[in-house]
Amino acid sequence: DTPGVTRDRIHGEVTYQGKKFNLIDTGGLDISKEDFNDEIKTQVEIGILEADKIIFVVDAKEGLTANDLEVKDLLRKSGKDIIVAINKVDNKQAKDHLYDFYELGFDTYIEISSEHNLGIADLLEEIIKDFKKFAINILPETVDMNWIGTFGFESSKNINKFEQIDYRMEQSLPILPSTCGALLCEVKETIETSTHTIFIGTVYETVSATKDNPMTYAYYHQVKKGTSPKTAPTYIANETEQKEDTKEKKKTKWVCTVCGYVVEMDELPDDFRCPICGRGKEAFKKLED
Repeated sequence: DTPGVTRDRIHGEVTYQGKKFNLIDTGGLDISKEDFNDEIKTQVEIGILEADKIIFVVDAKEGLTANDLEVKDLLRKSGKDIIVAINKVDNKQAKDHLYDFYELGFDTYIEISSEHNLGIADLLEEIIKDFKKFAINILPETVDMNWIGTFGFESSKNINKFEQIDYRMEQSLPILPSTCGALLCEVKETIETSTHTIFIGTVYETVSATKDNPMTYAYYHQVKKGTSPKTAPTYIANETEQKEDTKEKKKTKWVCTVCGYVVEMDELPDDFRCPICGRGKEAFKKLED
């Protein structure tokens, strides 16, 4: 647990949101003349060659250091994707140094606190988002509704959706138990919205599972009595809400007594003129339903 004494590369397997990847931890480089700094640098260079992505951990408490600049030059030569993880952002001094790290010139920065588990989910999401593959699991009519809540309405940044589920892996993609089947897809396009990341992909393989009836969206609403949050794009208002919404949206109709032109407005402005006959506001009267 003592900082600055790790010499070798430490390998570990990580599973997050059903996706597995290998994590390599190397010692931190120090440009001071430590006896084993050359040995650490060798291990770091080997780790860089092995990696697909590199997490460059910097210290928000200390701010940008000469060591960070030395590491920056080493990482830039690698041509690999670099994620700068700004650690210890919970420290009071961190806010004074945060923007200094943008001088490193990398594209991706994530603020974290490893001690308090802040921002770790964001970091993991960034690591796995370029896997370029995803699985669409087809749920049966008998599915536990808790699954709908977990996978449909919870954010992966807040919970590990697969933590309590005994899933299996198919070509490094998670397949849920009791699923009717799954579509294995390759990402072709990614669209960022204000609340979601949308992946558009093509199916490259299918996986068969149980012979249960797949649950359609209609079955989910009509039989399971499932609903969507009002903030969801799939939300469907009930009859009462639709009527109330109609009342709110309904506007007053005004008719021109000269030419018969009808306009919908709550109130006509004083300078309003009929676009057909040119008469002013005084020529209009409210049209009763």
